[in-house]
Amino acid sequence: MRAELALLGLSSRIERVTLDSGAVYHRVRLGPYANKADAERVRAQLQRAGKDGLTLPAR
Repeated sequence: MRAELALLGLSSRIERVTLDSGAVYHRVRLGPYANKADAERVRAQLQRAGKDGLTLPAR
């Protein structure tokens, strides 16, 4: 997934997440972005490429 995003010109990072059940998942994260409009623009680019995306507020 990270390589596919790189081909789209997007920089990403991988986060390993372990759930309480012990299941391990890997999140592919993009950003942070300067503003919500930039984040939504990238999310739309992902959708056009057939990828699911989720916009989250800054922590």
